[in-house]
Amino acid sequence: MSPFDHFVKPLIGAADARSAGAVAVATPTRYRLDVLGHPCPFPLVEAAVALEQLEAGDELAIAFDCPEATRSLPAWAHTQGHEVTALDHRDGSWTITLRKA
Repeated sequence: MSPFDHFVKPLIGAADARSAGAVAVATPTRYRLDVLGHPCPFPLVEAAVALEQLEAGDELAIAFDCPEATRSLPAWAHTQGHEVTALDHRDGSWTITLRKA
């Protein structure tokens, strides 16, 4: 199974600038990575692989349930220059959203 079996593109699409006469504009896109049930360190490993595929400014929402990743993912993102834009906890799982540097 590939890490991208859990990688959904896109979560929320960029505004469609393809209407008649419109000029294409680079707008960040949101993606989702579902690593629920994966033990640490796999949420971080798969997030790193997924972020490599994104453009600067794109966001990756990572759904996970490994408690250690609540510390390791934000710490890793900070060392890589990525911005943590959200960290939500609900029903024993978390979703962290990272904006790629």
